[in-house]
Amino acid sequence: MSAISANTYNKLTKITMKKEIKCPNCKYEGKSKTAIKGNFLIEIVLWLFFIIPGVIYSLWRSTSRHPICPSCGYKYVIIK
Repeated sequence: MSAISANTYNKLTKITMKKEIKCPNCKYEGKSKTAIKGNFLIEIVLWLFFIIPGVIYSLWRSTSRHPICPSCGYKYVIIK
């Protein structure tokens, strides 16, 4: 595995890695679920008809991942 691919792998695992959380809403403690802001259908339409806004929207969505509670879906969880 080259240094570039190892670095990319580390970044991807940090983004997709499930985090230990505590939910103040339902008191759940455990692994989180990852949510992405935005809408996939809007992203597809922007890519099909407007290339530049599609790229911008995709970049925004890819950086907006955040942990949520898998039990109740609350997005303001406390990361342990």
